[in-house]
Amino acid sequence: MKFKDVKRYLTINRSEINAYIGLVMKARNAYIDERKPTEDVDELLCKLIKIKKKLRA
Repeated sequence: MKFKDVKRYLTINRSEINAYIGLVMKARNAYIDERKPTEDVDELLCKLIKIKKKLRA
């Protein structure tokens, strides 16, 4: 079983969403500094931003 085969789920509420986005941005910046690919982190960031939009509605 590969790491990508395992699905993980988070429960996020309105008060935590900005903190999660900030943490993912820090991780993305660290990946960029180390010249590593950021596709997976970008995908997670997009999902968090979509969740934030849903929580506003």
